[in-house]
Amino acid sequence: MKKRFFSLILAFVFITSCTLISYASNGFNKAVFDNAPDVFVSKDEMTGELLAASESLLGDKGTIIPESGDGYVMVYSGVAITDDLNLDTIIFKYRADSWAFVDSVIIKIGNKRYKLENVDISRGTANTGLRGEDITIAINSKTLPMMADLIAHRDEEIKVRLQGEGRSVDFTLTDDVKNGIINIYNLFAAGGGTSKASLKTIDLGSSKPTVTVGQD
Repeated sequence: MKKRFFSLILAFVFITSCTLISYASNGFNKAVFDNAPDVFVSKDEMTGELLAASESLLGDKGTIIPESGDGYVMVYSGVAITDDLNLDTIIFKYRADSWAFVDSVIIKIGNKRYKLENVDISRGTANTGLRGEDITIAINSKTLPMMADLIAHRDEEIKVRLQGEGRSVDFTLTDDVKNGIINIYNLFAAGGGTSKASLKTIDLGSSKPTVTVGQD
């Protein structure tokens, strides 16, 4: 599972990097991941690339979440650091007998509803015959308020809807998933990933989710 996860992160980083305006994001303090709890880290000294992910979410604990229909959702959180890009992502992997054709995500935190559009989506059919839709949300300047709310409301129920043309997929984040996402994000921020210079790279790139906020 770790290898599959990092293959996904690498592919995403490559596609995104190819369309970014040249703006070096070096200066990230990679040492924040050294000996960090619940973090799996892979480094390449020759390329300077670092990949980090929530260790507990890479296993079976807390990653498979039943949803409102006939499928399930797996949630991952990972960071990729290269010479050109600092990237923190949240990935929802939906698996079911039929396509949902997801095109946006709604995350309900407290009394706010964050609707994320222009997210990266890939689709494919697994060997088991299940339909697979992978939705990747890159943390950028538009999603920082959502992350702050997630941290503030981590002990409350947080609902997610993968909204699609075929159907909507509703589920609730488990404590393990919330803790894993927040842990990786806090380390990413501590290393400099949410600095103005770092966020500029993501904001200028092709993978930049747009966010609309509704309030109850």
